[in-house]
Amino acid sequence: LTIRGLPVRAVLVDPAADIASELYLAVVLDRALRSPVIIASRAGGVDIEEVAVTRPEAIVRVVVDPLVGLRPFHVRRLAYGLELPHGQRGPFAELVTALHTAFVSLDATLCEVNPLAVLADGSLLAVDGKVSIDDSALYRQSEIAALRDPDAETPAERMAREAGLNYVDLDGS
Repeated sequence: LTIRGLPVRAVLVDPAADIASELYLAVVLDRALRSPVIIASRAGGVDIEEVAVTRPEAIVRVVVDPLVGLRPFHVRRLAYGLELPHGQRGPFAELVTALHTAFVSLDATLCEVNPLAVLADGSLLAVDGKVSIDDSALYRQSEIAALRDPDAETPAERMAREAGLNYVDLDGS
């Protein structure tokens, strides 16, 4: 099996979950603001870029000052924006805090949970996640750099990395 021309060498399988609804949660680096921004939406499981265009009011954004860090009022603003019931706010706060901590400690440009499932019993479960690490910071992240799979890179990406260049493959001509 290949996806986008790259071979699939492993598949991870988790038990099925009784999902009642799906949320979106991410910490992303906003280069213009020079700060992490936490993005959350009740429209989980779909392309967040599409939601941003078609229903921007469905997205809650919180800018986190890198000098001050994540504060409880940030988490409350997200929880209230998502209209989470009282019983989900504590677990949600733990998840947001852990996601932000991972983002900062890993030199990430993105830490995303999509979907963040609300299960039938009301509990939260991170069903799928994605982390993008700043290539320029890999010298500080030796454990992560060691996980790099050269087989998952295109020849152009591999060539650029070996030459010490940052490379982003774009569609188009």
